[in-house]
Amino acid sequence: MRTTYYLFILALLVVLPANAQKQTPPKGGEPKGFTLPEKEVISYDNGLELVLVPYGSIPKATINITIKTGNIHEKENQVWVSDLLADLMEEGSTSDYSEKDKLAGMGGNLNIGVGTHTSTLSTNVLAEFAPEALKVLSDVLVSPELPEAELERLKNNMKRNITVSLSRPGTQARKDFFPSCIKIIPTEDYIQPSRW
Repeated sequence: MRTTYYLFILALLVVLPANAQKQTPPKGGEPKGFTLPEKEVISYDNGLELVLVPYGSIPKATINITIKTGNIHEKENQVWVSDLLADLMEEGSTSDYSEKDKLAGMGGNLNIGVGTHTSTLSTNVLAEFAPEALKVLSDVLVSPELPEAELERLKNNMKRNITVSLSRPGTQARKDFFPSCIKIIPTEDYIQPSRW
């Protein structure tokens, strides 16, 4: 009797998944139409290119300044110098009033990021402040203050972030899987994980 019961259960386990696989999935819906907005490209004599793309209905302007330089241009003894420079640039320019406060008053904030091949300054502000926000970003780009008094604090922040990052399983796996890409380089000031 017990053997018959087990055979019945086994037969159900084999037959039910086979029937479930034969069901046809529901038909997908029709794709919605999408048209890209027209963009306006303005090229200047100095090689600068301005691209204007209207998008959405919220009266905000997104301004991105992208520079073709990044971590790839660092030498072996300069690992993370670009990131440290970006952190220093976020401290503001030589003008009297903080750029972060200026952009906050316009409904935005200052973002500076460094990637492998590019560095980016960006902000999102209310559209009416777009020309003024562009001036603030260009001021940070052309004449950053780079306050020496903040350097030690920013290095300590970087040390802490590196330590936290190296304690995470994902970073540890990348470090072990790509040993030539992520290595620890001790310097006199702080420990740097090398990217390349």
